[in-house]
Amino acid sequence: MSPSLTFNLILLVFVVGGLILGVWMMEYQADLTEYALSGWLIISTAAMWIIKCPKCRTPVVFKGRIAGFPVFVGICGSTCRECGHDLTKPSDSPE
Repeated sequence: MSPSLTFNLILLVFVVGGLILGVWMMEYQADLTEYALSGWLIISTAAMWIIKCPKCRTPVVFKGRIAGFPVFVGICGSTCRECGHDLTKPSDSPE
């Protein structure tokens, strides 16, 4: 499975799960749901960093550098910003 497709599927799961937790939190207004939503956001952010380019191992959310500092955006592009590898190809396919 390609890194881009993996990223989009994980993003879909976390958005739908976050919406469900958000509605649950508004309905019951319990402290437990606030903690669950906060944990969900932290875990989803960490999951986005796990998906890396198969060629250079850079996170797919890396977009470049500004004044020497790395910039990360929550959107996966079709090519890696570091090495130019096509992220829409399956990771086990030869180049």
